[in-house]
Amino acid sequence: MWSWLPTQASPDVSLRVTLDRDRLADLLAPTAMVDGEAVLDVTSDNLVIRAADAAHTRSVTATLAADACSQYAVTPGRLVFDPTTLRAAIAADQTVSTETESVTLTYAAGESTLSVALSTLTQEQSVDPTPEDDVPLLNQWPGGATVHHRAKALTELCSYFAARTNVVTVEYDGSQNLFRIESVTAQSADDASAMTSTYERAGSELPGETAAVTVKSTFDSALLRDLTAAVPGDARVRLDIADAHPLRLAWTGSHTDNEVDTPVEITALLAPRETSVQDDDETG
Repeated sequence: MWSWLPTQASPDVSLRVTLDRDRLADLLAPTAMVDGEAVLDVTSDNLVIRAADAAHTRSVTATLAADACSQYAVTPGRLVFDPTTLRAAIAADQTVSTETESVTLTYAAGESTLSVALSTLTQEQSVDPTPEDDVPLLNQWPGGATVHHRAKALTELCSYFAARTNVVTVEYDGSQNLFRIESVTAQSADDASAMTSTYERAGSELPGETAAVTVKSTFDSALLRDLTAAVPGDARVRLDIADAHPLRLAWTGSHTDNEVDTPVEITALLAPRETSVQDDDETG
């Protein structure tokens, strides 16, 4: 099964990291999927930013390898920060600098601010070096089916379902080699044949590590729409599906100029939803 794992206090964390502005933008962009604070996880190999909503139904993780940075001197640990201000600063800097303009992140152990030096300004960001909030992580992936889907088509599809129903099932049917998304509708004694919407694609058209199994889970359609809407339209999204388990979506950041570039790797989780007649009423 799955669980939410807590972060660990890290009072000795420190860093001096220089990277391209576009890489930092890709690291921060996924945090816009959920409101609130994020955790910057500094390891000897990676910079990782994780964020989750208060209800722990959605989480997102963005990872950049240390070798993608031109300078990487760190003491591993975690910092909690509000990413909104940094995203705004980078957006403002885009009007006067190139994507490959360097950005330097600096934090000394025991300080209360993270310094971000851009080409046009230096941003001081308040941080907490002793995070106590839980960040959703998968304890163990149970296995299931994997398909790949183009982001633009998937976003349009999820938007279609969100406009028509509160809840959808996401399924891989191993017996028919089909990937399926279907609306969940309430059925009452007066209406035993409620209308449903179903999207199907053959597994052979969506290549992935699919297995000869049938797996299915149920999700809030609006939350699924919001997650997919944040994915760059030209990305290829990996969907990992398992019974009564979070849906795992993975893709790479939007800034990948050539084959030697190291992209930001992004993973989003959406917790499954229990359904009831009240939940399943269609929205339009």
